[in-house]
Amino acid sequence: MFILQLPNVSIDLYVNNIVVSASGLVAYCFAGITVRAIGAKNLLIYGLLISGSLGISLYWSVNGLSTLIISSVFLSVAAVSTSSLLGVVLALFPTSLRSLVVAIAMMFGRLGALAGNMLFPVFMEMGCIQPFLMIGGVLLAAGALSFILPDTEEMSLK
Repeated sequence: MFILQLPNVSIDLYVNNIVVSASGLVAYCFAGITVRAIGAKNLLIYGLLISGSLGISLYWSVNGLSTLIISSVFLSVAAVSTSSLLGVVLALFPTSLRSLVVAIAMMFGRLGALAGNMLFPVFMEMGCIQPFLMIGGVLLAAGALSFILPDTEEMSLK
């Protein structure tokens, strides 16, 4: 007789996942207010810099609660700031090119996701800190590069 044994998974795993997802939902609810208050470019810059710093700081998390808090804030800020990227980039191009710009931006996003998934196991083989440095470093570099984007607040949409 074959008996299927399921892995012993703690309920905390599911609760933590719900907490991280709920923090993302709250962040998206306040994203519009934040864009109006500080501007899309500033949200992009500071969001990427903050999330990059939090991504690297996850390595030094000492317990489950601090990991939950840091990862919740990290994922929420990273998601909102990368979502604002399309809005900032679209304001730079005329209407006739916007669909092409969105397609190219999404293509590079998917290529980045593919490259990250391919490199993550390689970095895990090297050691524990390398994946955190990769994720945080990419976000910090994107935040630094966002400084050179022109201000689109007073630009007319053509």
